Amino acid sequence: MPMERAPFGCLMDEPTLGYVYPSAQMRHPLPRLPLPEDFLNFVAGSGLGHSYQSMCRPRYLLFVILLALAGCVGPAERLPDSVPPKRVVLVVLAGDNDLSEEVGWRLDALKQGWTPAMGPLFVLEDRASIEAPRLLRLTCDEVGGKHYRTLASYPYLTDTTSEELWRTVLADVMRQSHPAAHMGIVLFSHGTGWLPEGMLAEPRGLLSDNGREISPELLGEILPADRVDYLLFDMCFTAGVEVAYALRERTPLLLVSSAEMVSPGFTPLYRSSLRFLYEPQPEGLKKWARDYASLVERQTDLRRSGTLSLVSTAPLDELAEAMQGMTLPSDLGGLQRFDRGGGAPLFYDLGQVISLQEKSRREQAEDCLRRAVLYEWHTETFMGYLPLKHHSGLTIYLPTSAYPQLNRAYDKTAWRRAIAL
Repeated sequence: MPMERAPFGCLMDEPTLGYVYPSAQMRHPLPRLPLPEDFLNFVAGSGLGHSYQSMCRPRYLLFVILLALAGCVGPAERLPDSVPPKRVVLVVLAGDNDLSEEVGWRLDALKQGWTPAMGPLFVLEDRASIEAPRLLRLTCDEVGGKHYRTLASYPYLTDTTSEELWRTVLADVMRQSHPAAHMGIVLFSHGTGWLPEGMLAEPRGLLSDNGREISPELLGEILPADRVDYLLFDMCFTAGVEVAYALRERTPLLLVSSAEMVSPGFTPLYRSSLRFLYEPQPEGLKKWARDYASLVERQTDLRRSGTLSLVSTAPLDELAEAMQGMTLPSDLGGLQRFDRGGGAPLFYDLGQVISLQEKSRREQAEDCLRRAVLYEWHTETFMGYLPLKHHSGLTIYLPTSAYPQLNRAYDKTAWRRAIAL
Protein backbone atom coordinates (compact mmCIF):
# COMPACT_ATOMS: atom_id res chain seq x y z
CA MET A 1 0.00 0.00 0.00
CA PRO A 2 1.54 3.36 -0.96
CA MET A 3 2.42 5.75 1.83
CA GLU A 4 -0.21 8.44 2.35
CA ARG A 5 1.14 11.98 2.21
CA ALA A 6 -0.18 15.07 3.89
CA PRO A 7 -0.48 18.30 1.92
CA PHE A 8 2.80 19.93 0.99
CA GLY A 9 4.93 16.85 1.45
CA CYS A 10 4.65 16.12 5.19
CA LEU A 11 4.47 12.43 6.08
CA MET A 12 1.25 11.11 7.60
CA ASP A 13 0.76 7.73 9.22
CA GLU A 14 4.38 6.96 8.53
CA PRO A 15 5.16 3.26 9.05
CA THR A 16 7.34 2.62 12.09
CA LEU A 17 9.92 -0.09 12.48
CA GLY A 18 7.96 -1.57 15.34
CA TYR A 19 11.01 -2.61 17.36
CA VAL A 20 10.29 -2.67 21.08
CA TYR A 21 12.75 -4.88 22.89
CA PRO A 22 12.44 -6.31 26.43
CA SER A 23 12.27 -3.68 29.12
CA ALA A 24 15.41 -2.36 30.76
CA GLN A 25 15.90 -0.81 34.19
CA MET A 26 14.72 2.80 34.47
CA ARG A 27 17.49 5.35 34.86
CA HIS A 28 17.19 8.41 37.08
CA PRO A 29 17.07 11.92 35.61
CA LEU A 30 19.64 14.54 36.55
CA PRO A 31 18.57 17.87 38.09
CA ARG A 32 17.18 20.39 35.61
CA LEU A 33 19.64 23.10 34.57
CA PRO A 34 18.73 26.45 32.97
CA LEU A 35 19.86 27.12 29.41
CA PRO A 36 22.20 30.15 29.33
CA GLU A 37 20.16 33.11 28.08
CA ASP A 38 22.95 34.84 26.17
CA PHE A 39 23.34 31.87 23.86
CA LEU A 40 19.61 31.75 23.20
CA ASN A 41 19.69 35.23 21.67
CA PHE A 42 20.97 33.73 18.45
CA VAL A 43 17.74 33.40 16.45
CA ALA A 44 17.13 31.56 13.19
CA GLY A 45 18.38 32.81 9.87
CA SER A 46 20.01 36.17 10.43
CA GLY A 47 22.51 35.11 13.05
CA LEU A 48 21.57 38.22 15.04
CA GLY A 49 17.87 38.36 15.78
CA HIS A 50 15.85 39.28 18.85
CA SER A 51 15.94 37.67 22.24
CA TYR A 52 13.23 35.17 23.11
CA GLN A 53 11.80 37.74 25.49
CA SER A 54 11.34 40.16 22.57
CA MET A 55 9.92 37.46 20.33
CA CYS A 56 7.21 36.76 22.90
CA ARG A 57 5.83 40.31 22.85
CA PRO A 58 2.33 40.58 21.32
CA ARG A 59 3.51 42.39 18.18
CA TYR A 60 5.68 39.41 17.29
CA LEU A 61 3.18 36.71 18.24
CA LEU A 62 1.37 36.43 14.89
CA PHE A 63 4.69 36.49 13.03
CA VAL A 64 6.09 33.67 15.16
CA ILE A 65 2.96 31.53 14.66
CA LEU A 66 3.04 32.01 10.90
CA LEU A 67 6.74 31.30 10.80
CA ALA A 68 6.25 28.05 12.72
CA LEU A 69 3.50 26.92 10.37
CA ALA A 70 5.60 27.83 7.37
CA GLY A 71 8.15 25.31 8.56
CA CYS A 72 5.83 22.47 7.59
CA VAL A 73 3.35 23.82 5.06
CA GLY A 74 3.48 25.84 1.88
CA PRO A 75 3.93 25.08 -1.82
CA ALA A 76 7.68 25.65 -1.65
CA GLU A 77 8.01 22.76 0.80
CA ARG A 78 6.61 20.09 -1.48
CA LEU A 79 9.16 17.67 -2.91
CA PRO A 80 8.21 15.50 -5.88
CA ASP A 81 7.91 11.84 -4.93
CA SER A 82 10.21 10.92 -7.82
CA VAL A 83 13.12 12.94 -6.42
CA PRO A 84 14.92 11.09 -3.59
CA PRO A 85 16.48 13.13 -0.79
CA LYS A 86 20.16 13.74 -1.41
CA ARG A 87 20.99 13.33 2.25
CA VAL A 88 19.42 12.26 5.52
CA VAL A 89 20.80 13.54 8.80
CA LEU A 90 21.18 11.37 11.91
CA VAL A 91 21.74 13.20 15.19
CA VAL A 92 23.14 11.01 17.98
CA LEU A 93 22.40 12.50 21.41
CA ALA A 94 24.38 10.35 23.85
CA GLY A 95 23.38 12.01 27.09
CA ASP A 96 23.07 9.13 29.55
CA ASN A 97 25.54 11.00 31.74
CA ASP A 98 25.72 14.49 33.23
CA LEU A 99 24.67 15.94 29.83
CA SER A 100 21.16 14.51 30.07
CA GLU A 101 19.49 17.91 30.35
CA GLU A 102 21.35 19.21 27.30
CA VAL A 103 19.76 16.47 25.19
CA GLY A 104 16.41 18.18 25.78
CA TRP A 105 17.84 21.52 24.67
CA ARG A 106 18.98 20.01 21.40
CA LEU A 107 15.72 18.18 20.75
CA ASP A 108 13.82 21.46 21.11
CA ALA A 109 16.25 23.35 18.88
CA LEU A 110 16.18 20.68 16.16
CA LYS A 111 12.39 20.76 16.08
CA GLN A 112 12.41 24.54 15.68
CA GLY A 113 15.07 24.57 12.98
CA TRP A 114 13.90 21.69 10.76
CA THR A 115 11.60 21.87 7.75
CA PRO A 116 10.62 18.89 5.56
CA ALA A 117 12.09 20.55 2.48
CA MET A 118 15.54 20.03 3.99
CA GLY A 119 15.27 16.24 4.05
CA PRO A 120 14.71 13.48 6.62
CA LEU A 121 15.98 14.07 10.16
CA PHE A 122 16.52 11.12 12.52
CA VAL A 123 17.57 11.35 16.17
CA LEU A 124 19.02 8.64 18.40
CA GLU A 125 18.03 9.88 21.87
CA ASP A 126 19.59 8.51 25.04
CA ARG A 127 19.39 10.25 28.41
CA ALA A 128 18.79 9.42 32.04
CA SER A 129 15.09 10.32 31.98
CA ILE A 130 14.07 7.63 29.47
CA GLU A 131 14.10 3.87 29.90
CA ALA A 132 16.22 3.06 26.86
CA PRO A 133 17.72 4.62 23.73
CA ARG A 134 15.15 5.30 21.04
CA LEU A 135 15.23 6.24 17.36
CA LEU A 136 13.07 9.25 16.49
CA ARG A 137 12.10 10.95 13.25
CA LEU A 138 10.81 14.49 12.86
CA THR A 139 7.55 14.59 10.92
CA CYS A 140 4.69 16.99 10.20
CA ASP A 141 0.99 16.50 10.77
CA GLU A 142 -1.80 17.65 8.48
CA VAL A 143 -2.06 21.08 10.14
CA GLY A 144 1.65 21.83 9.99
CA GLY A 145 2.72 20.80 13.49
CA LYS A 146 6.14 19.19 13.90
CA HIS A 147 6.45 16.08 16.03
CA TYR A 148 8.99 13.43 16.97
CA ARG A 149 7.76 9.98 15.96
CA THR A 150 9.33 7.01 17.75
CA LEU A 151 10.51 4.49 15.15
CA ALA A 152 12.26 2.04 17.46
CA SER A 153 13.19 1.48 21.09
CA TYR A 154 16.23 -0.51 22.23
CA PRO A 155 15.74 -1.60 25.87
CA TYR A 156 18.33 -4.35 25.78
CA LEU A 157 20.83 -2.25 23.82
CA THR A 158 21.10 0.52 26.39
CA ASP A 159 24.77 1.40 25.82
CA THR A 160 25.16 4.02 23.06
CA THR A 161 28.84 3.12 22.78
CA SER A 162 28.08 -0.50 21.83
CA GLU A 163 28.80 -1.79 18.36
CA GLU A 164 25.53 -3.74 18.29
CA LEU A 165 23.39 -0.66 18.99
CA TRP A 166 25.22 1.40 16.37
CA ARG A 167 24.85 -1.24 13.68
CA THR A 168 21.16 -1.70 14.53
CA VAL A 169 20.42 2.04 14.46
CA LEU A 170 22.28 2.59 11.18
CA ALA A 171 20.38 -0.29 9.58
CA ASP A 172 17.08 1.10 10.86
CA VAL A 173 17.83 4.57 9.47
CA MET A 174 18.81 3.16 6.09
CA ARG A 175 15.65 1.04 6.04
CA GLN A 176 13.59 4.21 6.50
CA SER A 177 15.57 6.16 3.86
CA HIS A 178 15.77 6.17 0.08
CA PRO A 179 18.33 3.58 -1.09
CA ALA A 180 20.35 6.28 -2.88
CA ALA A 181 20.42 8.72 0.04
CA HIS A 182 23.69 9.56 1.74
CA MET A 183 23.95 10.38 5.43
CA GLY A 184 25.32 13.18 7.57
CA ILE A 185 25.93 12.23 11.20
CA VAL A 186 25.99 14.63 14.16
CA LEU A 187 27.37 13.32 17.46
CA PHE A 188 26.79 14.95 20.84
CA SER A 189 28.32 13.72 24.10
CA HIS A 190 31.53 14.08 26.07
CA GLY A 191 34.74 13.80 24.11
CA THR A 192 38.39 13.06 24.76
CA GLY A 193 39.48 12.30 21.20
CA TRP A 194 41.65 9.21 20.83
CA LEU A 195 42.31 8.79 24.57
CA PRO A 196 41.45 5.30 25.83
CA GLU A 197 38.37 4.62 27.93
CA GLY A 198 38.55 5.97 31.47
CA MET A 199 41.70 8.02 30.87
CA LEU A 200 40.14 11.31 31.96
CA ALA A 201 37.50 11.92 34.59
CA GLU A 202 36.19 15.14 32.98
CA PRO A 203 35.14 15.17 30.22
CA ARG A 204 34.64 11.49 29.45
CA GLY A 205 34.77 9.60 26.17
CA LEU A 206 34.34 10.06 22.41
CA LEU A 207 30.80 9.03 23.21
CA SER A 208 30.05 8.49 26.89
CA ASP A 209 27.41 6.24 28.45
CA ASN A 210 27.61 5.50 32.17
CA GLY A 211 31.41 5.43 32.04
CA ARG A 212 31.65 3.43 28.80
CA GLU A 213 33.26 5.04 25.76
CA ILE A 214 33.73 4.31 22.06
CA SER A 215 37.08 4.57 20.29
CA PRO A 216 37.57 6.28 16.91
CA GLU A 217 38.85 2.97 15.53
CA LEU A 218 35.66 1.13 16.50
CA LEU A 219 33.49 3.92 15.14
CA GLY A 220 35.44 3.69 11.88
CA GLU A 221 34.75 -0.03 11.69
CA ILE A 222 31.02 0.44 12.34
CA LEU A 223 30.21 3.23 9.88
CA PRO A 224 29.18 2.16 6.37
CA ALA A 225 31.61 2.86 3.53
CA ASP A 226 30.68 5.46 0.89
CA ARG A 227 27.47 6.55 2.63
CA VAL A 228 28.55 9.05 5.30
CA ASP A 229 29.12 12.53 3.83
CA TYR A 230 30.42 13.99 7.09
CA LEU A 231 30.72 13.59 10.84
CA LEU A 232 29.96 16.69 12.90
CA PHE A 233 31.16 16.47 16.50
CA ASP A 234 29.29 18.55 19.08
CA MET A 235 31.84 17.61 21.74
CA CYS A 236 35.31 18.35 23.12
CA PHE A 237 38.79 17.42 21.85
CA THR A 238 37.82 15.79 18.55
CA ALA A 239 40.37 17.51 16.27
CA GLY A 240 43.13 14.99 16.94
CA VAL A 241 44.88 13.75 13.82
CA GLU A 242 44.59 10.34 15.48
CA VAL A 243 40.77 10.61 15.34
CA ALA A 244 40.73 11.88 11.75
CA TYR A 245 43.09 9.17 10.56
CA ALA A 246 40.97 6.42 12.14
CA LEU A 247 37.87 7.72 10.33
CA ARG A 248 39.49 8.59 7.00
CA GLU A 249 38.06 5.62 5.10
CA ARG A 250 34.50 6.19 6.32
CA THR A 251 33.84 9.87 5.66
CA PRO A 252 35.44 12.65 3.59
CA LEU A 253 34.71 15.45 6.08
CA LEU A 254 34.95 16.04 9.83
CA LEU A 255 33.83 19.13 11.76
CA VAL A 256 35.82 19.07 14.99
CA SER A 257 37.11 21.09 17.93
CA SER A 258 40.71 21.19 19.17
CA ALA A 259 39.69 22.37 22.63
CA GLU A 260 36.57 21.91 24.74
CA MET A 261 33.10 22.86 23.47
CA VAL A 262 31.59 25.40 25.83
CA SER A 263 27.97 24.60 26.74
CA PRO A 264 25.50 24.75 25.05
CA GLY A 265 27.72 23.91 22.08
CA PHE A 266 25.89 23.86 18.74
CA THR A 267 22.42 24.09 20.29
CA PRO A 268 21.62 27.57 18.86
CA LEU A 269 22.73 26.45 15.39
CA TYR A 270 20.31 23.54 15.32
CA ARG A 271 17.65 26.23 15.43
CA SER A 272 19.18 28.74 13.03
CA SER A 273 21.52 26.91 10.65
CA LEU A 274 20.25 23.34 10.30
CA ARG A 275 19.69 23.77 6.55
CA PHE A 276 23.45 23.90 6.00
CA LEU A 277 23.75 20.23 6.99
CA TYR A 278 21.65 19.31 3.94
CA GLU A 279 23.48 21.53 1.46
CA PRO A 280 26.32 20.45 -0.86
CA GLN A 281 29.52 19.94 1.08
CA PRO A 282 31.99 21.20 2.15
CA GLU A 283 30.38 24.61 1.62
CA GLY A 284 27.44 23.82 3.90
CA LEU A 285 29.69 22.92 6.81
CA LYS A 286 31.78 26.03 6.21
CA LYS A 287 28.63 28.14 6.60
CA TRP A 288 27.78 26.24 9.78
CA ALA A 289 31.28 26.85 11.16
CA ARG A 290 31.15 30.56 10.33
CA ASP A 291 27.79 30.91 12.08
CA TYR A 292 29.23 29.25 15.18
CA ALA A 293 32.30 31.50 15.11
CA SER A 294 30.07 34.57 14.78
CA LEU A 295 27.93 33.40 17.70
CA VAL A 296 30.88 32.79 20.04
CA GLU A 297 32.67 36.01 19.12
CA ARG A 298 29.61 38.03 20.16
CA GLN A 299 29.83 36.70 23.72
CA THR A 300 31.27 39.02 26.36
CA ASP A 301 32.07 36.54 29.14
CA LEU A 302 34.06 33.29 29.36
CA ARG A 303 31.81 31.78 26.70
CA ARG A 304 33.85 33.78 24.20
CA SER A 305 36.05 30.69 23.94
CA GLY A 306 36.24 28.19 21.12
CA THR A 307 38.03 26.36 18.32
CA LEU A 308 36.57 24.78 15.20
CA SER A 309 38.02 23.01 12.15
CA LEU A 310 36.63 21.50 8.97
CA VAL A 311 38.92 18.66 7.98
CA SER A 312 39.15 16.75 4.71
CA THR A 313 40.30 13.19 5.32
CA ALA A 314 41.56 12.67 1.75
CA PRO A 315 45.16 13.95 2.34
CA LEU A 316 45.68 12.09 5.65
CA ASP A 317 47.46 9.04 4.21
CA GLU A 318 49.86 11.38 2.45
CA LEU A 319 50.28 13.40 5.65
CA ALA A 320 51.13 10.26 7.61
CA GLU A 321 53.72 9.31 5.01
CA ALA A 322 55.26 12.80 5.17
CA MET A 323 55.54 12.54 8.95
CA GLN A 324 57.11 9.10 9.14
CA GLY A 325 60.09 9.17 11.45
CA MET A 326 59.38 12.71 12.65
CA THR A 327 61.47 13.88 15.60
CA LEU A 328 59.99 15.06 18.85
CA PRO A 329 60.71 18.69 19.80
CA SER A 330 63.34 18.88 22.53
CA ASP A 331 61.27 21.37 24.53
CA LEU A 332 57.58 20.53 24.72
CA GLY A 333 56.94 23.35 27.17
CA GLY A 334 56.83 25.99 24.44
CA LEU A 335 54.21 24.22 22.31
CA GLN A 336 50.58 25.21 22.03
CA ARG A 337 48.31 23.04 24.15
CA PHE A 338 44.50 22.83 24.06
CA ASP A 339 43.67 20.93 27.25
CA ARG A 340 43.57 22.85 30.53
CA GLY A 341 44.76 20.14 32.92
CA GLY A 342 47.56 20.73 35.38
CA GLY A 343 49.72 17.87 34.09
CA ALA A 344 51.64 17.39 30.86
CA PRO A 345 49.61 18.40 27.79
CA LEU A 346 47.62 15.79 25.88
CA PHE A 347 46.68 17.78 22.78
CA TYR A 348 49.36 19.82 20.96
CA ASP A 349 48.94 21.86 17.79
CA LEU A 350 49.96 19.68 14.84
CA GLY A 351 50.96 22.60 12.63
CA GLN A 352 53.38 23.94 15.21
CA VAL A 353 54.94 20.49 15.66
CA ILE A 354 55.41 20.19 11.89
CA SER A 355 57.00 23.64 11.73
CA LEU A 356 59.81 22.40 13.99
CA GLN A 357 60.81 19.53 11.67
CA GLU A 358 63.69 19.70 9.20
CA LYS A 359 62.93 21.57 5.96
CA SER A 360 62.54 18.62 3.56
CA ARG A 361 60.10 16.83 5.85
CA ARG A 362 58.36 20.02 6.94
CA GLU A 363 57.42 21.34 3.47
CA GLN A 364 55.66 18.17 2.36
CA ALA A 365 53.81 17.80 5.66
CA GLU A 366 52.76 21.47 5.68
CA ASP A 367 51.36 21.09 2.17
CA CYS A 368 49.33 18.07 3.25
CA LEU A 369 48.07 19.90 6.33
CA ARG A 370 46.95 22.90 4.25
CA ARG A 371 44.95 20.62 1.99
CA ALA A 372 43.48 18.70 4.92
CA VAL A 373 42.21 21.70 6.92
CA LEU A 374 39.55 23.41 4.81
CA TYR A 375 38.56 25.89 7.51
CA GLU A 376 39.80 26.79 10.97
CA TRP A 377 38.77 29.34 13.57
CA HIS A 378 39.74 30.07 17.15
CA THR A 379 39.41 32.76 19.77
CA GLU A 380 42.47 34.56 21.13
CA THR A 381 42.20 32.84 24.51
CA PHE A 382 40.22 29.98 26.01
CA MET A 383 38.23 30.47 29.23
CA GLY A 384 40.09 33.70 29.81
CA TYR A 385 43.52 32.33 30.61
CA LEU A 386 44.74 29.77 28.03
CA PRO A 387 46.33 31.68 25.11
CA LEU A 388 45.59 30.27 21.66
CA LYS A 389 48.53 31.58 19.64
CA HIS A 390 48.72 28.60 17.28
CA HIS A 391 45.81 26.72 15.76
CA SER A 392 46.37 24.75 12.58
CA GLY A 393 43.06 22.89 12.84
CA LEU A 394 44.44 19.50 13.93
CA THR A 395 46.06 18.39 17.18
CA ILE A 396 48.50 15.60 18.03
CA TYR A 397 49.61 13.70 21.11
CA LEU A 398 53.35 13.57 21.80
CA PRO A 399 54.59 10.67 23.98
CA THR A 400 56.07 11.77 27.28
CA SER A 401 57.60 10.05 30.28
CA ALA A 402 54.81 11.53 32.39
CA TYR A 403 52.28 9.10 30.85
CA PRO A 404 53.85 5.65 30.33
CA GLN A 405 50.47 3.88 30.31
CA LEU A 406 49.07 6.35 27.81
CA ASN A 407 52.14 5.94 25.62
CA ARG A 408 51.49 2.21 25.40
CA ALA A 409 47.88 2.86 24.38
CA TYR A 410 49.08 5.38 21.79
CA ASP A 411 51.34 2.74 20.23
CA LYS A 412 48.19 0.80 19.31
CA THR A 413 46.54 3.61 17.35
CA ALA A 414 46.48 3.46 13.56
CA TRP A 415 48.08 6.91 13.32
CA ARG A 416 51.00 5.97 15.56
CA ARG A 417 51.68 2.84 13.52
CA ALA A 418 51.47 4.83 10.28
CA ILE A 419 54.03 7.47 11.23
CA ALA A 420 56.38 5.13 13.11
CA LEU A 421 57.08 7.77 15.74
